[in-house]
Amino acid sequence: HLSMVKNDKDAKAAKRDIRDMELMLDGYLDFARDTSEEDMEPVNMSDMISDLVRAQSKPIPTITTSGNLDVNIRAIAMKRALANLISNAKSYGKCVEIQISGQDKSLMIIIDDDGPGIAKPDREEALKPFSRLDIARNQNKKGVGLGLSIANDVIQAHGGMLRLQDSPLGGLRCQITLPR
Repeated sequence: HLSMVKNDKDAKAAKRDIRDMELMLDGYLDFARDTSEEDMEPVNMSDMISDLVRAQSKPIPTITTSGNLDVNIRAIAMKRALANLISNAKSYGKCVEIQISGQDKSLMIIIDDDGPGIAKPDREEALKPFSRLDIARNQNKKGVGLGLSIANDVIQAHGGMLRLQDSPLGGLRCQITLPR
């Protein structure tokens, strides 16, 4: 229908809405395929995150590590989740720091940025699918509100937890805890 109507303001808006819906559905289907077909494998989390950071544009996050960083995960799904979280931090902040630490029964990843953060009352909403908290802030940002939701789902599917907190850098802290 849209291809046959006059290309006015309303038609352009409808086409944008359809394109956004297609992106959302494609993103969710990619996520569902990644998690359902992948086997668990041992991965060194420092190596995975270092590879992710090298593949992205500036600013380059600083990475600090401690302890045993090997963990059994679905590598493709976890890589996607971490890429979303790191990309968000870099989109909203100028300074990004990543800490990876291994304890006896768990592995912790902390991603801090100096961006605007997410207000405490909005953090639960931010983890829901298709949530875009501040339309004015996000209007020039790529995405459809699935990044945090997918990251949270992937982490929970591994028996882990994602917490959104205040960062000592002034922005958002994403704290990921994964069982060994």
